[in-house]
Parts: sequence; structure tokens; C-alpha cells
Amino acid sequence: MKEYIQYQCEVCECVYRDKEWALICEASPVTRRVGVEVGDVVRIAFGECQGQRIQVDRVFVVRDEASQEWRHVECFDGHLLDRSGHTTLRLGEFERLQSA
Repeated sequence: MKEYIQYQCEVCECVYRDKEWALICEASPVTRRVGVEVGDVVRIAFGECQGQRIQVDRVFVVRDEASQEWRHVECFDGHLLDRSGHTTLRLGEFERLQSA
């Protein structure tokens, strides 16, 4: 049997083999906030579900994999109001609605 030790960033919950990588990740700033709260309703801006309304169920932080720099961004999960389903969105992928 082999034993593996892993380290987890407390900001985004990414798991690393090296403690140093986890510490670097954990020290990275959250550079983009989505500006929504649980219960808010937004409209999906593009893609297969474009125009559909979604109610925010959870806001969370992930490591920005697209960036060459160490940083975190906020995302949110929600359920579709106009049909069944769930999705995850980031900043720029939705438009705010004044009311549900």
C-alpha cells in the first residue's frame, strides 16, 4: 500500500501534492466577484441556455485556470426557472434582472 499526502487550498478547495503549491494558491487573491447572492435571479447571456432565467443556489470560488497568474474567481451554481436543469456561471456569462 502506498500513502499519499495531499494539501488543499482553503479558498478554492483545489488539492495539491506539494504543500508549497497549496500555500501559493491559498495566498492568491480573488480577482473577479460575480456580485450576486443566493436567491438572486439572472438571465444567461449566451450558449445553449441563452435567455433562460436562473436562480442562484450557491456562490463559490475557483482557481482561474485560464490565467497564467495565480488567482481566484467567483462563480455560482443555480437552477433554471424556465425549464429543468442546473448550470454554473462566471462573470460575463449572465445579465442581471431587476426582479424575478
